[in-house]
Amino acid sequence: MDSVLKLFLTRVIYVALLLIATSIVGVGGFPFAPKQNSLLALITVGIPSIALTIWARPGSASKRSLVRSFVHFMLPAALLLTLAALVVFLVEVLLTYVGLTGSLADTNTPAQLQAGLQAVAMAQSALTTFSVLCGLLLILFVEPATKFFTG
Repeated sequence: MDSVLKLFLTRVIYVALLLIATSIVGVGGFPFAPKQNSLLALITVGIPSIALTIWARPGSASKRSLVRSFVHFMLPAALLLTLAALVVFLVEVLLTYVGLTGSLADTNTPAQLQAGLQAVAMAQSALTTFSVLCGLLLILFVEPATKFFTG
């Protein structure tokens, strides 16, 4: 059951750090639309938590401290996911905006404002896809099938 809690807390820390990072960078807009956030939660946490609960093995509790075990897994995973997701978000915003306007000039014309909104929407989609893939890969490390995936 620790694996389900690790998944949930890693996702919470990751999204919180991503919100802080995007507000510091000042890209504008929430990194996920509400529909995308619910899809992300369902695919990366909801369904896997049911599967991990069914797959859980009975046995004695781990001898390691619960907090130490969580911090050992969650902080590196959340920090790495946040950094990679921020890069994906910023690169997608930049590439889409330059592709739509042809330059990085800041003249605030209606066409450029519309291009900025479209760039953020495209970046949200790219970020959702990236986060779903990373969330599914994270399951391999939460409940490793072999010793290769353990730290």
